[in-house]
Amino acid sequence: MSARLIKVSSAGELLPADAADWVAVYHPEHELIWTRDVLDCGAVPWQRAVEAASAVTLCGWTDWRAPSHIDYAYLIDNDLYGPVLDTDYFTVADRYQWEWTGTACKPSGCARCVVLDGGYSFIGRQDYRLHARAVRAGQLSGLLGGKAT
Repeated sequence: MSARLIKVSSAGELLPADAADWVAVYHPEHELIWTRDVLDCGAVPWQRAVEAASAVTLCGWTDWRAPSHIDYAYLIDNDLYGPVLDTDYFTVADRYQWEWTGTACKPSGCARCVVLDGGYSFIGRQDYRLHARAVRAGQLSGLLGGKAT
């Protein structure tokens, strides 16, 4: 559905849009690679979500982090609603799913969240229990079948 996204295999190889087995999604315009699924930690407070994202090892890469609210702004498809992530590429268990960003903000003890039914971000208390995804910077080093770096 979306030419702006590319599926990535567990080996870090770029796959065609019709691939049935992938673990990550490459957004070439902004050179970001996202986890396909939310993290296994479940709905957790903000600090735990940030730690879980930093602990991800996927496709042979260990430099994952919690996405910023700006990273999410790049990913959100404004032509979609409920959810605003392309479900041909991402797993979204609940159209109203809320996800943490890695962006702490004021007032103290708060951080930015993203709501996937409408794609907006808001400030929530860090003790809220929300889902998390991970992202990393990556560059396309070849055509489909090539490995992102």
